[in-house]
Amino acid sequence: MNNSSQTEQLLSAILEHSTVSMQLVTFFSPNDNSDSFTAMYRRILESTDDDLVFSLLTKVSLSCLPGKRLPVVNRFVL
Repeated sequence: MNNSSQTEQLLSAILEHSTVSMQLVTFFSPNDNSDSFTAMYRRILESTDDDLVFSLLTKVSLSCLPGKRLPVVNRFVL
């Protein structure tokens, strides 16, 4: 996808439409929209579907955002 103006809209669709969410994750590129990266990251962590959260977080590259403080989630601690 690589269209930063539609990244948030795609995330909304992924989170709202559970029947097709895993197919849409392929097109999710959160690193293309650094302005709203933290807000999107927080929305991902608020999801109750652990498989979906994992799939979305695998698309995130924290190295492209040095110095950002991101929310911490404890439910994935082993």
